[in-house]
Amino acid sequence: EARRTTPIERTGQLAAIVRRAVGGPWQRIDPATRTFQALRIWVNGELDGLDSCIGRAVERLQPAGESTGGGRLAVIAFHSLEDRIVKDYLRLESTDCVCPPRTPQCVCGHVATLRLVTRRAMRPAEAEVAANPRSRSARLRAAEARVRERVATASRAARDVERLKPLVAKEEIAQQQFDAAV
Repeated sequence: EARRTTPIERTGQLAAIVRRAVGGPWQRIDPATRTFQALRIWVNGELDGLDSCIGRAVERLQPAGESTGGGRLAVIAFHSLEDRIVKDYLRLESTDCVCPPRTPQCVCGHVATLRLVTRRAMRPAEAEVAANPRSRSARLRAAEARVRERVATASRAARDVERLKPLVAKEEIAQQQFDAAV
């Protein structure tokens, strides 16, 4: 509507348009701030390589030894989209099996490579926010490398497949008998 009367040439004009469009009382953050943040994230492709970057960082962590802990990875996210990607990646890599919940037995062979150091994201203390207002949106998540057992897991998955072969063969025989009877 506003573009029809005059072109938008200044960020202040766009901010005013966004505020009018949102209407009502604001939350803690100006709606125009969120809009500019979304535009910046999209234009710069800020989320595009985050998960692969975390994956490369995890690959470079020193694995845990028998008497020592593994290397640690700490990630600070400054908005919820980043934090969601970090949270989901760390949760996936700290879980042994990622098969669907209804799968009776693990067939994925996934082994956790990380142990979460922080159960939830850590947020800055009030004193930190008072001293540095930009820290208010920061979220810190940390994980530690575990002993890598992927080879053992692959052989475990192969063993599970071998155990299932007789069941599959019985089912195939039953299907053939049923087809012959019909």
